[in-house]
Amino acid sequence: MYKLSVLYVSDNNYAPLLGISMLSLFENNKDIDDITIYAALNSVSTENMQKLKSTADYYNRNFVIIDPTIFDIQLDTLGVPKWKGNHCANYRLFFETILPNNIDRFIYLDCDTIICGSLKKLLNLDFQEKIAAVVLDVTIMQDYKQIIGFTKTDNYFNTGVMLININNWKLNNCTKKLLSYIKNSRSKYLYPDQDLLNILLKNKTLLLPPEYDFMPIHRLISDKDYYEIFGKNNYYSPTELKNARENPKILHTYNFIGQFPWNQNSWHPDNIIVDYYLQRSQWKNFQKFKYSNLSLLLKNILHKILPTKIFYKLFKIMALNDLKRKEKKIKKC
Repeated sequence: MYKLSVLYVSDNNYAPLLGISMLSLFENNKDIDDITIYAALNSVSTENMQKLKSTADYYNRNFVIIDPTIFDIQLDTLGVPKWKGNHCANYRLFFETILPNNIDRFIYLDCDTIICGSLKKLLNLDFQEKIAAVVLDVTIMQDYKQIIGFTKTDNYFNTGVMLININNWKLNNCTKKLLSYIKNSRSKYLYPDQDLLNILLKNKTLLLPPEYDFMPIHRLISDKDYYEIFGKNNYYSPTELKNARENPKILHTYNFIGQFPWNQNSWHPDNIIVDYYLQRSQWKNFQKFKYSNLSLLLKNILHKILPTKIFYKLFKIMALNDLKRKEKKIKKC
Protein backbone atom coordinates (compact mmCIF):
# COMPACT_ATOMS: atom_id res chain seq x y z
CA MET A 1 0.00 0.00 0.00
CA TYR A 2 1.26 3.45 -0.92
CA LYS A 3 0.98 6.02 1.88
CA LEU A 4 1.68 9.74 1.59
CA SER A 5 2.01 12.08 4.56
CA VAL A 6 1.81 15.82 3.83
CA LEU A 7 2.42 18.76 6.13
CA TYR A 8 0.87 22.17 5.50
CA VAL A 9 1.09 25.26 7.72
CA SER A 10 -1.48 28.03 7.46
CA ASP A 11 -3.29 30.90 9.11
CA ASN A 12 -6.78 32.05 8.16
CA ASN A 13 -5.55 34.28 5.31
CA TYR A 14 -3.93 31.34 3.55
CA ALA A 15 -6.64 28.79 4.36
CA PRO A 16 -8.34 29.15 0.92
CA LEU A 17 -4.97 28.56 -0.78
CA LEU A 18 -4.40 25.52 1.42
CA GLY A 19 -7.81 24.22 0.39
CA ILE A 20 -7.06 24.68 -3.31
CA SER A 21 -3.67 23.00 -2.95
CA MET A 22 -5.23 20.06 -1.12
CA LEU A 23 -7.90 19.70 -3.79
CA SER A 24 -5.29 19.58 -6.55
CA LEU A 25 -3.28 17.03 -4.55
CA PHE A 26 -6.26 14.74 -4.07
CA GLU A 27 -7.49 15.09 -7.64
CA ASN A 28 -4.14 14.19 -9.19
CA ASN A 29 -2.99 11.48 -6.78
CA LYS A 30 -5.78 8.96 -6.90
CA ASP A 31 -3.11 6.33 -7.56
CA ILE A 32 -1.92 6.68 -3.94
CA ASP A 33 -3.90 4.46 -1.57
CA ASP A 34 -3.59 6.50 1.61
CA ILE A 35 -3.03 10.26 1.95
CA THR A 36 -2.94 11.98 5.32
CA ILE A 37 -2.84 15.75 5.60
CA TYR A 38 -1.30 17.19 8.76
CA ALA A 39 -2.43 20.80 8.94
CA ALA A 40 -0.74 23.06 11.49
CA LEU A 41 -3.30 25.83 11.73
CA ASN A 42 -3.10 29.19 13.49
CA SER A 43 -6.30 31.19 14.06
CA VAL A 44 -8.18 29.54 11.20
CA SER A 45 -11.91 30.27 11.31
CA THR A 46 -14.45 27.55 12.03
CA GLU A 47 -15.90 28.01 8.56
CA ASN A 48 -12.55 27.49 6.83
CA MET A 49 -11.73 24.60 9.14
CA GLN A 50 -14.96 22.87 8.14
CA LYS A 51 -14.30 23.49 4.44
CA LEU A 52 -10.83 22.00 4.71
CA LYS A 53 -12.12 18.90 6.46
CA SER A 54 -14.98 18.57 4.00
CA THR A 55 -12.52 18.70 1.08
CA ALA A 56 -10.55 15.80 2.56
CA ASP A 57 -13.73 13.85 3.39
CA TYR A 58 -14.99 14.17 -0.18
CA TYR A 59 -11.89 12.33 -1.44
CA ASN A 60 -11.88 9.92 1.51
CA ARG A 61 -8.54 11.26 2.74
CA ASN A 62 -7.33 11.77 6.30
CA PHE A 63 -7.18 15.30 7.68
CA VAL A 64 -5.43 15.88 11.02
CA ILE A 65 -5.54 19.33 12.60
CA ILE A 66 -2.56 20.35 14.74
CA ASP A 67 -2.44 23.34 17.08
CA PRO A 68 1.13 24.64 16.71
CA THR A 69 0.71 27.70 18.92
CA ILE A 70 2.32 25.75 21.78
CA PHE A 71 5.62 26.71 20.15
CA ASP A 72 4.94 30.45 20.28
CA ILE A 73 6.55 30.96 23.69
CA GLN A 74 9.68 29.03 22.66
CA LEU A 75 9.93 31.00 19.42
CA ASP A 76 9.51 34.30 21.28
CA THR A 77 12.16 33.26 23.81
CA LEU A 78 14.58 32.45 21.00
CA GLY A 79 13.92 35.88 19.49
CA VAL A 80 12.46 34.48 16.29
CA PRO A 81 10.67 37.33 14.50
CA LYS A 82 7.02 36.93 13.57
CA TRP A 83 5.79 37.18 9.98
CA LYS A 84 2.64 39.23 9.46
CA GLY A 85 1.80 39.10 13.13
CA ASN A 86 2.29 35.40 13.92
CA HIS A 87 4.78 32.53 13.89
CA CYS A 88 2.95 30.55 11.23
CA ALA A 89 5.92 30.50 8.85
CA ASN A 90 8.16 29.09 11.59
CA TYR A 91 6.03 26.14 12.71
CA ARG A 92 7.35 23.81 10.00
CA LEU A 93 10.73 23.89 11.76
CA PHE A 94 9.15 21.84 14.56
CA PHE A 95 7.75 19.04 12.40
CA GLU A 96 9.63 16.40 14.42
CA THR A 97 7.47 17.31 17.40
CA ILE A 98 4.29 17.93 15.41
CA LEU A 99 4.14 14.70 13.40
CA PRO A 100 3.45 11.16 14.72
CA ASN A 101 6.42 8.90 15.49
CA ASN A 102 5.36 6.21 13.01
CA ILE A 103 6.03 8.38 9.94
CA ASP A 104 9.39 7.79 8.24
CA ARG A 105 9.04 10.42 5.50
CA PHE A 106 6.72 13.27 4.61
CA ILE A 107 6.43 16.05 2.10
CA TYR A 108 6.10 19.65 3.23
CA LEU A 109 4.12 21.88 0.86
CA ASP A 110 3.60 25.62 0.92
CA CYS A 111 -0.05 26.60 0.64
CA ASP A 112 0.60 28.36 -2.67
CA THR A 113 1.36 25.11 -4.51
CA ILE A 114 -0.75 23.38 -7.13
CA ILE A 115 -0.11 19.67 -7.44
CA CYS A 116 -0.77 18.73 -11.05
CA GLY A 117 0.82 15.28 -11.24
CA SER A 118 1.35 12.10 -9.28
CA LEU A 119 3.81 12.15 -6.38
CA LYS A 120 3.91 8.36 -6.17
CA LYS A 121 7.57 8.11 -7.28
CA LEU A 122 8.64 10.09 -4.23
CA LEU A 123 7.29 7.41 -1.91
CA ASN A 124 10.03 4.96 -2.94
CA LEU A 125 12.84 7.48 -3.31
CA ASP A 126 16.18 6.21 -2.01
CA PHE A 127 17.57 8.95 0.22
CA GLN A 128 21.09 7.44 0.25
CA GLU A 129 21.57 8.64 3.83
CA LYS A 130 20.57 12.16 2.81
CA ILE A 131 18.04 14.04 4.92
CA ALA A 132 15.85 15.76 2.35
CA ALA A 133 15.04 15.85 -1.35
CA VAL A 134 14.63 19.38 -2.70
CA VAL A 135 14.54 21.60 -5.79
CA LEU A 136 17.06 24.37 -6.50
CA ASP A 137 15.76 27.89 -6.08
CA VAL A 138 15.81 30.25 -9.05
CA THR A 139 19.17 31.60 -10.18
CA ILE A 140 18.77 35.05 -8.66
CA MET A 141 18.73 33.31 -5.29
CA GLN A 142 21.94 31.58 -6.34
CA ASP A 143 23.48 35.09 -6.44
CA TYR A 144 22.00 35.82 -3.04
CA LYS A 145 23.44 32.68 -1.41
CA GLN A 146 26.90 34.24 -1.25
CA ILE A 147 25.49 36.67 1.32
CA ILE A 148 25.00 33.77 3.75
CA GLY A 149 28.50 32.41 3.20
CA PHE A 150 27.83 29.90 0.43
CA THR A 151 30.09 29.62 -2.60
CA LYS A 152 28.92 29.88 -6.20
CA THR A 153 29.00 26.10 -6.50
CA ASP A 154 27.00 25.38 -3.32
CA ASN A 155 23.39 24.42 -3.85
CA TYR A 156 20.68 26.71 -2.50
CA PHE A 157 17.23 25.14 -2.50
CA ASN A 158 13.67 26.39 -2.21
CA THR A 159 11.92 25.27 0.98
CA GLY A 160 8.36 25.52 -0.36
CA VAL A 161 8.51 21.84 -1.36
CA MET A 162 10.61 19.42 0.69
CA LEU A 163 10.56 15.65 0.98
CA ILE A 164 12.11 14.86 4.35
CA ASN A 165 13.37 11.59 5.77
CA ILE A 166 12.47 11.89 9.45
CA ASN A 167 14.69 9.02 10.58
CA ASN A 168 17.78 10.60 8.99
CA TRP A 169 16.73 13.98 10.40
CA LYS A 170 16.68 12.49 13.90
CA LEU A 171 19.96 10.59 13.44
CA ASN A 172 21.66 13.89 12.60
CA ASN A 173 20.07 15.71 15.59
CA CYS A 174 18.76 18.31 13.17
CA THR A 175 16.13 19.86 15.44
CA LYS A 176 18.71 20.51 18.18
CA LYS A 177 21.15 21.98 15.66
CA LEU A 178 18.44 24.10 14.09
CA LEU A 179 17.41 25.58 17.42
CA SER A 180 21.06 26.40 18.10
CA TYR A 181 21.33 28.18 14.74
CA ILE A 182 18.15 30.10 15.48
CA LYS A 183 19.37 31.15 18.90
CA ASN A 184 22.79 32.29 17.75
CA SER A 185 22.38 33.73 14.29
CA ARG A 186 18.83 34.03 13.03
CA SER A 187 18.92 37.83 12.78
CA LYS A 188 21.77 37.63 10.25
CA TYR A 189 19.64 36.30 7.42
CA LEU A 190 17.20 37.88 4.97
CA TYR A 191 15.17 34.70 4.56
CA PRO A 192 15.67 33.12 8.00
CA ASP A 193 13.70 29.88 7.64
CA GLN A 194 14.98 29.08 4.17
CA ASP A 195 18.53 30.25 4.89
CA LEU A 196 18.80 28.23 8.08
CA LEU A 197 17.46 25.06 6.48
CA ASN A 198 19.96 25.48 3.64
CA ILE A 199 22.80 25.90 6.12
CA LEU A 200 21.65 23.00 8.28
CA LEU A 201 21.19 20.62 5.33
CA LYS A 202 24.21 21.71 3.31
CA ASN A 203 25.55 18.67 1.39
CA LYS A 204 22.80 16.54 2.95
CA THR A 205 20.13 16.81 0.28
CA LEU A 206 19.17 15.05 -2.93
CA LEU A 207 18.21 17.24 -5.86
CA LEU A 208 14.82 16.59 -7.37
CA PRO A 209 14.10 17.59 -10.97
CA PRO A 210 12.51 21.04 -11.31
CA GLU A 211 9.02 19.66 -12.10
CA TYR A 212 8.56 19.04 -8.37
CA ASP A 213 8.75 22.75 -7.54
CA PHE A 214 8.36 24.57 -10.84
CA MET A 215 8.85 28.32 -10.54
CA PRO A 216 6.75 31.05 -12.24
CA ILE A 217 9.60 32.70 -14.15
CA HIS A 218 10.13 29.60 -16.29
CA ARG A 219 6.65 30.00 -17.71
CA LEU A 220 7.18 33.67 -18.55
CA ILE A 221 10.49 33.79 -20.42
CA SER A 222 12.44 31.38 -22.61
CA ASP A 223 15.29 29.33 -21.18
CA LYS A 224 17.69 31.10 -23.53
CA ASP A 225 16.68 34.53 -22.19
CA TYR A 226 16.69 33.21 -18.64
CA TYR A 227 20.30 32.01 -18.85
CA GLU A 228 21.38 35.19 -20.63
CA ILE A 229 19.85 37.44 -17.97
CA PHE A 230 20.34 35.44 -14.79
CA GLY A 231 23.12 32.99 -15.70
CA LYS A 232 23.29 29.25 -15.08
CA ASN A 233 25.29 29.03 -11.84
CA ASN A 234 24.98 25.22 -11.57
CA TYR A 235 21.29 25.48 -12.32
CA TYR A 236 19.08 23.06 -14.21
CA SER A 237 19.73 22.31 -17.88
CA PRO A 238 17.43 23.37 -20.74
CA THR A 239 16.36 19.73 -21.13
CA GLU A 240 15.40 19.49 -17.45
CA LEU A 241 13.44 22.75 -17.62
CA LYS A 242 11.72 21.65 -20.83
CA ASN A 243 10.62 18.38 -19.21
CA ALA A 244 9.35 20.28 -16.18
CA ARG A 245 7.45 22.78 -18.32
CA GLU A 246 5.76 20.00 -20.28
CA ASN A 247 5.09 17.68 -17.33
CA PRO A 248 5.04 19.64 -14.06
CA LYS A 249 4.26 17.77 -10.86
CA ILE A 250 4.05 20.76 -8.53
CA LEU A 251 3.61 24.39 -9.56
CA HIS A 252 4.82 26.90 -6.99
CA THR A 253 2.47 29.85 -7.51
CA TYR A 254 4.28 32.22 -5.17
CA ASN A 255 4.54 35.99 -5.36
CA PHE A 256 6.44 36.84 -8.52
CA ILE A 257 7.37 40.49 -9.08
CA GLY A 258 4.42 41.42 -6.90
CA GLN A 259 2.02 39.17 -8.81
CA PHE A 260 -0.21 36.59 -7.14
CA PRO A 261 -2.85 34.46 -8.85
CA TRP A 262 -5.25 35.67 -6.16
CA ASN A 263 -4.79 39.34 -7.10
CA GLN A 264 -7.23 41.10 -9.39
CA ASN A 265 -5.95 41.79 -12.92
CA SER A 266 -2.83 39.73 -12.29
CA TRP A 267 -0.58 38.52 -15.12
CA HIS A 268 0.83 35.69 -13.01
CA PRO A 269 1.46 32.64 -15.26
CA ASP A 270 -0.52 30.33 -12.97
CA ASN A 271 -3.78 32.30 -13.08
CA ILE A 272 -5.62 29.79 -15.26
CA ILE A 273 -4.77 26.66 -13.29
CA VAL A 274 -5.32 28.33 -9.91
CA ASP A 275 -8.71 29.62 -11.08
CA TYR A 276 -9.57 26.13 -12.35
CA TYR A 277 -9.14 24.58 -8.90
CA LEU A 278 -10.57 27.63 -7.16
CA GLN A 279 -13.85 27.24 -9.05
CA ARG A 280 -13.99 23.54 -8.19
CA SER A 281 -13.34 24.21 -4.51
CA GLN A 282 -15.49 25.33 -1.60
CA TRP A 283 -13.90 28.77 -1.94
CA LYS A 284 -15.24 29.47 -5.44
CA ASN A 285 -16.73 32.75 -4.17
CA PHE A 286 -13.33 33.90 -2.93
CA GLN A 287 -12.84 37.61 -3.69
CA LYS A 288 -9.44 38.36 -5.18
CA PHE A 289 -7.47 41.25 -3.71
CA LYS A 290 -6.87 44.62 -5.31
CA TYR A 291 -3.38 46.04 -5.60
CA SER A 292 -2.65 48.70 -3.03
CA ASN A 293 1.13 49.00 -3.31
CA LEU A 294 2.48 51.71 -5.62
CA SER A 295 5.67 49.75 -6.23
CA LEU A 296 3.66 46.78 -7.48
CA LEU A 297 1.57 49.02 -9.70
CA LEU A 298 4.75 50.49 -11.19
CA LYS A 299 6.12 47.01 -11.91
CA ASN A 300 2.84 46.13 -13.61
CA ILE A 301 3.12 49.16 -15.86
CA LEU A 302 6.77 48.45 -16.71
CA HIS A 303 5.94 44.83 -17.49
CA LYS A 304 3.27 45.95 -19.96
CA ILE A 305 5.27 48.59 -21.79
CA LEU A 306 8.82 47.21 -21.86
CA PRO A 307 10.13 44.38 -24.06
CA THR A 308 10.35 41.15 -22.05
CA LYS A 309 14.13 40.86 -21.98
CA ILE A 310 14.62 44.49 -20.98
CA PHE A 311 12.04 44.21 -18.23
CA TYR A 312 13.73 41.16 -16.66
CA LYS A 313 17.17 42.70 -16.90
CA LEU A 314 15.79 45.69 -15.04
CA PHE A 315 14.08 43.35 -12.57
CA LYS A 316 17.39 41.60 -11.84
CA ILE A 317 19.11 44.91 -11.11
CA MET A 318 16.28 46.01 -8.80
CA ALA A 319 16.17 42.64 -7.01
CA LEU A 320 19.92 42.49 -6.38
CA ASN A 321 19.99 46.09 -5.18
CA ASP A 322 17.13 45.28 -2.82
CA LEU A 323 19.04 42.29 -1.45
CA LYS A 324 22.16 44.40 -0.89
CA ARG A 325 20.11 47.11 0.82
CA LYS A 326 18.53 44.58 3.17
CA GLU A 327 21.93 43.01 3.83
CA LYS A 328 23.38 46.37 4.94
CA LYS A 329 20.39 46.93 7.20
CA ILE A 330 20.88 43.54 8.86
CA LYS A 331 24.61 44.16 9.41
CA LYS A 332 23.75 47.35 11.30
CA CYS A 333 21.55 45.43 13.73
